[in-house]
Order: sequence, then C-alpha cells, then structure tokens
Amino acid sequence: MSAAVALLIVPALLAHACAPPNAASLRPALQSRTGAHPRASAAEPPPSLFPPPARWQALDRELGAIALPSLAALSCENLLSLVDTLYIGRLGAVQLGAAGVGIAATYSFAKLFGDPLTKTSTSLVAGREGDALLSSVLAALALALLLGLAQSTAFLLFAPRIVGGFGAAPGSPLAGPAADYLRLRSLGAPAVTLLLVMQGIYRGLGDTLTPLACTLAGAAVNAVLDPILIFKFGLGCGGAAAATAVANYVSAIPLLILLLRRLSAPAKDDGPQDVPGAGAPGGALRSPARRLVLPPAASLRAAAGGYVAAGGTIYLRTVGKLWGYSFAARRAASLGPIPAAAYALTFQLGVATTQLCEAVSLAMQALLSRELNQHAALQDRIRGAKGEGAGAAAGAGAGVGTAAGTGAGPKFGLDAGPETGAGVGAAVPPGRGAAAPPPEGRRPGMVPAPAAAVIEAAACRANARHVLRRGLLLGLGLATALSLITWAFRGMAVGALTSSAEVRAAAVAVMPLVLVTQVIKGLAYPSNAMLMGGSDWLASTLAMWASSALLVRLLSSPTSGSGLMDVWAALAACFAMQVVTALGRVASRTGPWRVLRRQPEEQ
Repeated sequence: MSAAVALLIVPALLAHACAPPNAASLRPALQSRTGAHPRASAAEPPPSLFPPPARWQALDRELGAIALPSLAALSCENLLSLVDTLYIGRLGAVQLGAAGVGIAATYSFAKLFGDPLTKTSTSLVAGREGDALLSSVLAALALALLLGLAQSTAFLLFAPRIVGGFGAAPGSPLAGPAADYLRLRSLGAPAVTLLLVMQGIYRGLGDTLTPLACTLAGAAVNAVLDPILIFKFGLGCGGAAAATAVANYVSAIPLLILLLRRLSAPAKDDGPQDVPGAGAPGGALRSPARRLVLPPAASLRAAAGGYVAAGGTIYLRTVGKLWGYSFAARRAASLGPIPAAAYALTFQLGVATTQLCEAVSLAMQALLSRELNQHAALQDRIRGAKGEGAGAAAGAGAGVGTAAGTGAGPKFGLDAGPETGAGVGAAVPPGRGAAAPPPEGRRPGMVPAPAAAVIEAAACRANARHVLRRGLLLGLGLATALSLITWAFRGMAVGALTSSAEVRAAAVAVMPLVLVTQVIKGLAYPSNAMLMGGSDWLASTLAMWASSALLVRLLSSPTSGSGLMDVWAALAACFAMQVVTALGRVASRTGPWRVLRRQPEEQ
C-alpha cells in the first residue's frame, strides 16, 4: 500500500517542481473579465515571446507539469480497481464475476458517452478567455450532467437487460448480483460524467494538480468504505459499487466548486472593505465577493452547438475504436482458454507500459490546443486591425483613428529587443500621421500593436511545432524504454500476473511482438493527440475507423493463421495505421493545419 501511495504522490510533487512560474496557462483564466488581460503586464511578457531556448524550456516544463499528475490520476483509477478486486475476490467466484460484468457495462457506457465530452473539452477550453471560456465550460458541464442523469436512469430501469447483454443472462447466478452492482453504481453516474469532463477542462486550463487532489480524496473514501459496505453491511459486490458512487461525488463536488469559483469574477458593487479588529488600525482589507456572471445566451448556444458537433463526431470515433478492439478480443477468446488468458495478460501488461505515453499525449493535446487557439485569436486581431487601419486612413492627416487592440487576441505593443525583437509596452492607435509624436506611454522604437500580434502569432506557430515534435519523441522514446525494461524482466512480470505455467509460456512466446506493438502504440498516442489538439475531429474519426477496419480485415482474412501472434500482428498494423494517417494529415497542412504555414495576415 505504501508503494501505491508513493506512485500517486511522487508524480504530483515532481509536477509541482516542473511547473513553470511564468506559464500563461497557470494564471487566472478570467482576468480579462475583470479588465486585466493576462498578457497585459509590462513586467512579465508571455512565454511565447521568450527567446527560443527559454520558450522551449518553459513549454517542456508545462508538458511535465500536466503529464505527471495525469499519470498519477490514471494510476489511481487502476489501483482503485485493484483494491475493489482484492476485497470482492474474498466473496467467491460468483460475486467477483458479477462485479466484472457490472464494471464492463459501466466502462463501456462511460467510454461511449463520457469520452467524447472529455476529449473535446480540453481542446475547446485551452487558450480561451472571457465569455468564450465561461461559455465552453458551462456548456460542457450542462451536457455532462444531462448524460450522467440519462445513464443513471437507464441503468436503474434496465439493469437486468443490460447485464444480460454483457453475459449475465436471466437464470445465471451472476444475473442478480450484477444487476444490483449496476443499480448502485449508477447512482454515481452524474458525478462520473462531471468528473471526466472537469478533468478535461482543467487540462485545457493547464492545471492537473487540482483534479489529482480531488481524485485522491475520492480514492481514500473508496478504500475506507469498501470493507465496511462489502462485509459489515453485507452488500457483497454491490457494496463496492456503492463505495465507488460515494467516492465519485467526494471527488466531483469539490472540483466543481473550485472550478466555478475560478471562473467567477469579483462583484462590481463589492469593493475592498475594512474588517474591524484585524490587526492594523482601521482593520484589514477583505477580498471582494465573487459572483459567477453568466455569459450572453448566444455565446452559450454557440458553445453548446460546438460541443454537440465535436462530441457527436468523437462518439462515432469511439464506436469505431470499440469495434476494432472488441473484435480482436473475441478472436483471441475463440482460440481457447490458454491463448485467451495469455492475450488478456499481455494486453493489460501493454496498457501498463504505455500509460506514461497516454499521460504525455493528454498534456500534448492541452498545450497544442492552447497555442492553436491563441494563434487563431491573434489572426482575428490582425485582420481586424488591418481593417480599422484602412478605414481610418482617410483621417490620418487629422490624427483621427481608433485604438488598435479591438479583437479577441492579446492587446499590447512591443519594444524592439536584441534577442527577440520584443518587449511589452503600450499599443499605438492607427491613423496617426507619420510625423506625429509618440503617444504618452510609448517610447520611440516601439512596434505598433498589430505588429506585436504578428510577432506573437509567429511565436504561437513555432510553439505548436515544438509541442508536436516533443510529444512524438517522448511517446516513441518512453514506449521504447518501457518495452525494453518489460522485456528484461518479462519472466517476473508474467509470473506476477498468473500462476498457470501454460499461460506464462504462451505469454512469453508472444512477448516480443507484444512489445513491438506497444512501441508503435506509444507513438499512436501522441499522433492521435495531435488531431485532437488541432480540433480535427473528422480526421481523427476517419483515422480510427480506417485503423479498426484494417484490424478486422486482417483478423478475418482466410490466410490468417488464427493464432495469438496473428492477433498481435493485426493490432500492430492497426496502431501503425493510426500513426501514418495522423502524420499524413498534419503534413498535408490543410484544414486546421494550415496554421503551420506562414499566414497572409502575418506577412
């Protein structure tokens, strides 16, 4: 147990050490709602305007600060499942098998309906500010709550039919306990969908420590309640389901309160007030009250429409993914009990070796989305500034014009500098005559605000390229290293997971191909994250369906030897297809990837 705690705590401490002090994503998300833009401080330029070496180091630290807590959260989920299994296993095979059926049902529904919102929320939140950010968050939370309530209702009403579809048919000794497990677990479904979506939102905001802390709190409650509800109250496997449902709310409610508080703006009519008897004469200043100010209805409708469109596409992607993986599992099961057990063992071992790659891909998606969203906002500002400049040209001689800075992007001007050509200063209103003196607050040699936006847009584009390169290299390198370590200790790893000599022999025989497949999968994680980070939803869905179709085609081929080696060879081809299609899509520089070209507005 102490080793498990260390596995969860150490990544959080490392992430705290890796957190970049000047990272834009870790600043208050809605400073712009109170009149202060997060990039408006003259004393602290944004990381995108650092000299390249410092910029890359800041991005790498942010990658670690997001990835390490994500790894701890993923490990926490697996450890909780292990704890549940250890307790339920004492009740006998029927209770353990019933819990397995209930877990499979809840997992499948969570994947089908929770994954689309979780994956899209990160990309639709990262880099946004003001009403756009608040609208995206509120729309995601509302949709998550609706999906959770619908899932809970369906499980409560149709539990026997659902578990029957997962193998616990009426008359089976598993049917009753499995239905009880599903009903009790369904009570936590709204909290589960909210928690999944909030984890995606927090990743988009660059903060994975807060969700990790709430997840650990829920895990502690689950571990305490498990033996009490299972044994003391005699609920059996249903006790584990009830403990998990309670733990889900323990994690979700504080996380929701913290998120809404983070997005709340200080109330305009509540200034600082004196608190009598707080030390200094006259009392101390009390922080103003904070209120959640709802964005315009049109902004909320647009955000909800964006989630429905993106989530619907990713839902189809998830269906394609489950189709391919379930087909491979059924083919392995058809080979007999020994190959089926060896497949299950090696598949779980493969999940463990690539979990760090999955955490890196989550961080990659968040940072890539932020840079691309900020680049899009800057482009809008550049185009708006050019339009204002053209409209104000007629009044240039008279000094008539409007202040640059109208638009969605950052609002500042730049001093020319020896390294980056950039330092932060005040914006210059367009339309002034060439001989007019610089406005107050602007020193000679400052770059006008539209030019500042051009420079930062180019920096965002360079940042996106760096994140792409770093994510792919980390995914490949980590998967290779972990696979080599697993190969070196293959006997110990396999022996710890099964006591059957036949299963061990079958697993070791196929292990080289398994680990090669995991290396390719380690590259597929960041490849898929690229498409998610670029909000390239349709391409991501088509790539997943193409890879699953290839997997099914290979396993259905009459020339297939129908052995376990053939199953893993087909999986390797499936992951390779994901990598090739994703890299090809990005390399085409079409659709959302046009951003990798130099934009006409930035000429």
